Amino acid sequence: MPCSAFRGLMWAALLAVHAGVSADPLAVDLFFKRSQFGQVQLSPGGRYLAMVAPIGSERQNVMVIDLEKRTAMPVSAFVEGDAIRVLWQNDDRMIVFVGDLQRGSGEPPRERGAIAIDRDGGNPRFLSRRYGEMSVVGVIPDTDEILIATHRRSGRSLDLFRVDTRTGIEALITLESPGGVIRWVVDSGGVPRAAMIPATCVP
Repeated sequence: MPCSAFRGLMWAALLAVHAGVSADPLAVDLFFKRSQFGQVQLSPGGRYLAMVAPIGSERQNVMVIDLEKRTAMPVSAFVEGDAIRVLWQNDDRMIVFVGDLQRGSGEPPRERGAIAIDRDGGNPRFLSRRYGEMSVVGVIPDTDEILIATHRRSGRSLDLFRVDTRTGIEALITLESPGGVIRWVVDSGGVPRAAMIPATCVP
């Protein structure tokens, strides 16, 4: 989108907000309500916008906006959890991290699961069911593959798996791990370049 057009949209939004401002005092409970919209993430190609928002219930779900067609489509329909954030893999597929925003503990929401899903809501794959407690280290560009860090082989050392989120095919890429790894450093191509080990594990 050209900068001039973007600025025009921003000014229009600001004017609309200003026009709707009321002189009435704000209710105190407005300051304690959860935001209607959460994370907004632009797809790698720049055409789609993923947004976390309440869709159909109080639960936070994912909506995708096609910026060219100016249409919106819900991606998820969680009823027992909330979408916390979104990570695009490519313009057709994303990772949705799930947690619980209804606990009211005052603590930041904790991610308790991850689901790979197509932009239109199809082909979901529940990554956390297979890998347990895990983290997504990186996305392999122009593929359906991601790097997952998990303790699946050993509770004392972190491993990296290269996973195709569409087919489920995986490859362990840290077979020759030195052990006791707490973090892997990978390059832009998803190749491990360094392992971080606590000083007590170094001989």
